[in-house]
Amino acid sequence: MRHYLLLGAGFSRNWGGWLASEVFDYLLGCPEVRRNPSLRAALWKSKDSGGFEHALSVLRTGHPPSDDYDIAARDFEGALVHMFHDMNKALLSFTDLEFPSAQPVTVRGLLGRFDAIFTLNQDLLLEHRYMPLVPALVSAHGEWRGCQLPGLEEIPREDGRAAGSFVDRLWMESDRISLDANLQPVYKLHGSTNWRTKDGANVLIYGATKAQAIQGDRLLRSYAETFEQSLSSVDARLMVIGYGFGDAHINSELERAAAAGMRMFVIDPQGSDLARWINGTRRGSSVAASTDLEDLFVQCLIGASRRTLREIFGADVVEQQKLERFFSE
Repeated sequence: MRHYLLLGAGFSRNWGGWLASEVFDYLLGCPEVRRNPSLRAALWKSKDSGGFEHALSVLRTGHPPSDDYDIAARDFEGALVHMFHDMNKALLSFTDLEFPSAQPVTVRGLLGRFDAIFTLNQDLLLEHRYMPLVPALVSAHGEWRGCQLPGLEEIPREDGRAAGSFVDRLWMESDRISLDANLQPVYKLHGSTNWRTKDGANVLIYGATKAQAIQGDRLLRSYAETFEQSLSSVDARLMVIGYGFGDAHINSELERAAAAGMRMFVIDPQGSDLARWINGTRRGSSVAASTDLEDLFVQCLIGASRRTLREIFGADVVEQQKLERFFSE
């Protein structure tokens, strides 16, 4: 049996990272937004129909050619870069990934049990508090001697000195993708704040057209293919932490994998009700209509936890046992 992990913004939220709604709040205060009425209007117009990512897509492609919209899109992208900078600065202030507890079960211990980690997050939390410490912290598991970012090579520092931990490094796409069987692969499906193209541009995928952007990037396209192949393998098991199931291209892959036999465990405050909660027709006096996401949950969900990682890895032995069942059955 193969075990895989998919992380979304709700994972980093345990250490102070922002969810999409909180990113919207942050952007309203950015100088780029305050000084650009077109950008501010686009944000508010998209608040209930895709949020800031939909607003960015509209500014990029959803209008006739216009200097005003082009400037607004550039300002928007600049504000997002500043947002990630501020969020990384806060996340990197944490000295430990673990929560105060006398329990031997740890967050790092959980992460180290997966055959691969797939993450939609572009922040540097994993690089800061997990990836550099894997050999020492999961040696009892006996599988990994470290982590790897497949298909990337380190960009040399200008001063010629070697960088320290993963978080100090800048990465660039290499000409080939190879895997070390002794290193746990971490696939950042939407790029990362410390990745650059060969011409120096950021490798960050956001907006409502992520699938098209991914297909245009050789490395991220290969990551998407690996994600699909891994989850569609025999006896694949997927744990999902903090993903709100808002990306159509990810959901499509999950549906295909479920049809091939993949089974899923979700950690989210809504638990097994998450798909129903997302379905707007089930709210208020509306008439409920089932969605593909609800069908996915019915088909492949084998468990869920409504508790935060802080609660689970604080002193919640009962919930820890529920997570253990994911690996043992």
